[in-house]
Amino acid sequence: MQETTGSRGFIVVVIAAALIGGTYAYMRGGSAQRVDEQLLAAALTSDARTLFRLAGRASPDARDQSLLYVAQGGRCGLAERLLEARADVNVRDAHGWTPLIHAAKARHHDLARLLLDHDAQIGAQSHEGVTALTMAAMNGDAQMVRLLLDAGAPVEACGGDRCPLLYAVYGGNVGAVVALLACGVEASCETSSGRTPLSEATSAGNEAMIRLLLEAGAEEGDLFVAR
Repeated sequence: MQETTGSRGFIVVVIAAALIGGTYAYMRGGSAQRVDEQLLAAALTSDARTLFRLAGRASPDARDQSLLYVAQGGRCGLAERLLEARADVNVRDAHGWTPLIHAAKARHHDLARLLLDHDAQIGAQSHEGVTALTMAAMNGDAQMVRLLLDAGAPVEACGGDRCPLLYAVYGGNVGAVVALLACGVEASCETSSGRTPLSEATSAGNEAMIRLLLEAGAEEGDLFVAR
């Protein structure tokens, strides 16, 4: 059967369309990758203009990673833009840290409020069991401790080796200790190695902290005994 001129023309058109479509898809994929790279760079350098322009065009993974970056820097406006673009408020980094834990670590109170307003999981734990409340206590950041407790940070999870009260006592921050005790954290929480808030206060020679803990119910038997 002879191939007609019309059929040959149709075949050429089909091949050309396939080639053009493939080229477009390739260029589109490269463009999307560039958008992601530019967004991540903007988040790292706090380039607000670029981040605001690209947040809605980047991939979900790029938006999530960018939120972790700006959380570490405490950039509320950038974080809000990423959240508006549907970044995951509870995204985790390689260590299991969420943006809220990063905000607590860096003492970014306004950012913590923003994240909580967007339903951040207040009791989320890292791979090592660190929470935003634990981090705030480790920093001796009484304002952050009160903010998290007022927002509903679970005090029932305040015992064991990651006891926020223990860290607040270790840091010598009376305000953080008072806030934790007022919310029901037991003054006698104990780590697996036998450390207690009272033992930490005694080791530091902090008489005011010792009196505070004893008044809150800590017993003299809570002094450290190595196991």
